[in-house]
Amino acid sequence: MSQKNVEIVRKFIDAWQRDSDAMIKYLHPYIEWAPVEESHTPSHGHDGARRLREGWLDNWEEHQLDVEEVLDKGDQVVVAQRLRGRGKLSGVEAELVHYSQFTVRNGRITQIYEPSVRADALEAAGLSE
Repeated sequence: MSQKNVEIVRKFIDAWQRDSDAMIKYLHPYIEWAPVEESHTPSHGHDGARRLREGWLDNWEEHQLDVEEVLDKGDQVVVAQRLRGRGKLSGVEAELVHYSQFTVRNGRITQIYEPSVRADALEAAGLSE
């Protein structure tokens, strides 16, 4: 297990929940982020990462993300997070597991891919079961 890369991802997740400036220090300037909400259309760079974060948060009145599982293989880290929240417009409460596959190089996250199922996250990271 690459504890250093896992720690970078955990710190990013914590910072992401606090504010955009805090999360940026864990991201490579040319980060490529392919979110599930945008059909995996990649956003690039720090500005793209800020836009994705703010857009996502705009949908929630309140939310909580808890890391449930972390798997890694070298520079690849897969995280399963349980999301609990209430929609801002609908007021509907939701709970789901969200998967992210991170690539970490030279101490920075260079890529984030958000598949809708665990198997796809594992495959993207070369951790298929």
